[in-house]
Amino acid sequence: MKGKSFFFFWGVMVWSLILLGACSEKKEPGEKVTGEQLKKEVQEAGSAAVTYAKEKAEEYQKQMEAKLEEYEGKIKDYSNRLKDKGTDAKASAQKELDKLKEVQEATKKKLSELKSASGEAWKDLKKGTEKSMDELKRAFDEAASQFK
Repeated sequence: MKGKSFFFFWGVMVWSLILLGACSEKKEPGEKVTGEQLKKEVQEAGSAAVTYAKEKAEEYQKQMEAKLEEYEGKIKDYSNRLKDKGTDAKASAQKELDKLKEVQEATKKKLSELKSASGEAWKDLKKGTEKSMDELKRAFDEAASQFK
């Protein structure tokens, strides 16, 4: 899926450049394009591509924040359920809950780093955030049996 989004992004970039060229001022056959005109069109295309990339990054970050909020709600629910457990079960469940909180905080930190990154650093941090989110999901899956 990650490879597909990379190719999709660059496909959109190429089509943006093509469409920008097609939609720009119409030239008469034989009329020459100046270096300034070309430079302006390339800058506009580059600006559009950067804007698109930022929008996609923000969309991704919002999706990750929503998932974190969902997990935070589950942690609160698990904390409330912990009160009803017996002593032995409570100790075991508390360990699982502490592990969940630890993984959740690490994931929040990754997402925070992701928000302030750009370019190649953003791509690397995105991978780290996805890995952290996967770890959080696994931790919840493991803890679920303690809180049924």
